[in-house]
Amino acid sequence: MVKKVVLYGTAECPPCAETKKRFEEEGVRYTYVDVLENLDCLAKFMNLRDAHPDVYEEIREHGYVGIPTVVVDDTHIYVKDLPNQDINLFK
Repeated sequence: MVKKVVLYGTAECPPCAETKKRFEEEGVRYTYVDVLENLDCLAKFMNLRDAHPDVYEEIREHGYVGIPTVVVDDTHIYVKDLPNQDINLFK
């Protein structure tokens, strides 16, 4: 059972809005962190990226930021711009 879901995104990001909408439609409880809301939110996201270079290396190589990012139970990280990822929260 999922204990904690955090969605990192921005208000201007269409894929972030799509993810929020899908979470709400499926009844997924989550915490939303708008990385542009303030410096603390941005720092939290940047610390996540820095702590997981293996996840974000390909993202950086393509010049993407890596949002939306969904973190499940502080251990599973799903990034929109990475291929072949399936967020199993909807099953």
